[in-house]
Amino acid sequence: MKTYLFSLPLFFMMFISCKKSSDTNPASPYSSPVVTTSSVTNITSTSAVSGGTIVSEGGTPVTARGVCWATSPNVPYLNCFQNVEPGYNFTYASTMTALLPHTTYYVRAWAANGQNYYGFGQEIMFTTQ
Repeated sequence: MKTYLFSLPLFFMMFISCKKSSDTNPASPYSSPVVTTSSVTNITSTSAVSGGTIVSEGGTPVTARGVCWATSPNVPYLNCFQNVEPGYNFTYASTMTALLPHTTYYVRAWAANGQNYYGFGQEIMFTTQ
């Protein structure tokens, strides 16, 4: 599995340019994907694994998915990885690396569909060893 780190400016551009389901035309068949965040596992002092499950694609196939994390809750995420895998699965996992020891992090899964709608899973807190 390969992962790519988004740069901070690129991720903020996604939030500015992305459609939210509340911005949709009520007559449109498309909406944001529905995503749940997986439990955090394999927590070490510098890495951890989480991911997500795509519950609904929002009327058009999901084209990208991954996880984002930060050291504060409910803030724009500074580190986001996109999973790039052959084929497609509704459940995926991502390894978060370069974490700091004894630090609390907040992670959530995300997915984007072909209509440029983004969905985010619930935020989960964990602490590195």
